[in-house]
This record gives sequence, structure tokens and C-alpha cells, in this order.
Amino acid sequence: MDHTAIDNGLAAGDCRFDASLAQAYGGTVLAHPAAARMAEVKTVSMLGIETLLMLRAYAMEARGAIVEVGPYVGGSTIAILHGVAASQHKTVVSIDCGGAYLEHPTMPSADIHADWLRNLDAAGFAGRAHLSKGFGNNRGTCADAVAALEGRQIGMLFIDANGFVWQNMRYLVDHLAEDCLLVLDDVTNLLEPDDPDQNIKFGQTRQSVADGLSAGAIEHYGTFLWGTWFGRGTPRLRSVFPGLLAAEERRWT
Repeated sequence: MDHTAIDNGLAAGDCRFDASLAQAYGGTVLAHPAAARMAEVKTVSMLGIETLLMLRAYAMEARGAIVEVGPYVGGSTIAILHGVAASQHKTVVSIDCGGAYLEHPTMPSADIHADWLRNLDAAGFAGRAHLSKGFGNNRGTCADAVAALEGRQIGMLFIDANGFVWQNMRYLVDHLAEDCLLVLDDVTNLLEPDDPDQNIKFGQTRQSVADGLSAGAIEHYGTFLWGTWFGRGTPRLRSVFPGLLAAEERRWT
């Protein structure tokens, strides 16, 4: 596959992802010219290189602003900003609760927000994304994120938070474009059997995605290492959202 030609088409608006293109692109993405750069980004990200490259490509296509929930120390943000830099200017908003995570087994942080800022600066993207500090299911936090959009619709939404897909979309859904690109982490672990003692988010996220697919609210394009789901919202998403949210809240809270 000629990834450069596809990237040019995504950036120009002449090419859009569907399931077929996502599978072909993602299945060969480690041969992408940007793979080495995303391998460097991987040093500050828990996501797989394939997922980082797909985030970059999605950001190139995104028509509208880009919002992510739960970037931790900024690896996903950097991958997204690489895609924005290779296409056209788009507003990028990151929502994260911050704090410290000294017990993280591979990437501990004493100050998550400070590390996010430092990593973006080191990657050459200082000031290129707005950081809304708080939880993605908090009204005030999302109000800050929406204000940063300055009236733009969200053309791409990435959620890598607590496993509650629809609760983290609660205050953003009215701002999504009808064909918003969607990325949801922790649907499964593609290399090892799911272990609820290690990651309780798998079952939660997977069930919420299954509910969305059943309701015709989202389209599935592919799942890439390490278990990150890629797809797109449909025009039905807003109308069926209250039911999806209620089902998720009944099941998990």
C-alpha cells in the first residue's frame, strides 16, 4: 500500500476512512514512512505503534476539531498532532484528570499534567493543544473543552479513560459531527486473554461498543494493538445516545 498517497488524500479531503481502507492501512501500517517516528512517540505512550500511526492518520482526515479523553502523559496527543501537522490546522483539545500515578508499572508519573506539557514541548508541539484539567464525565471540565472548540464541531473523538464510553461522551455528544471519527481504547487485549484483575475496563468498554453497534450508532472499522477500537459515529448516534448512556449506567454504576 502507498501510505504516502493515502495520507495526501486524507489531508486534502479527497480520501476518507471506511472499514476496508482502515483494515488495509492498519494491516500494513508498520511499513509506513512515519513508523520510526511513532516508535519514538511510543516511549511516552502505552498505546501500540500501530494505534499511534492510525491516530496520526485519523487526525489527518478529521473534519473539525479533535478531542481526546485520557491522554495521560501525552503520547496519543503527540501522535494526533503529527497528523494535524501533516494536513491542516485543527483545534486539538485534551481532557485529563491529572494527579500522580507513581505505581504505574512502566510509565510512572509524579505530575501527569506537567509530564504532558513537557512531552509535548520536547516533541516540538508546545502550545498546540489545549488541556482541560479534570474528568471526562465532569460537566465543568467538558464545558472548558467545548469553550476551547470556539464553535467548531468535533470531527474526531478519542476516549482512553475508565471504560465508560457513553459517560465520557455525555457532555460532548451534542458537539460531534454526524460522521465523527471515533477511537476507543481498552476494547480488548489482542495478545493475551482478558484478565479482569489486570484491567477491569475491557468488559465495560467492549459491552458499550457492542451496544453502540447494535443501536446503529457507530460503525466498526478495526481493532489494532493493543486493543484500540477504530470506527465512526453515524447520524443515529445523537438520537439513540440517551438509551446507550442509561444502559451503561445501569450495568456498571
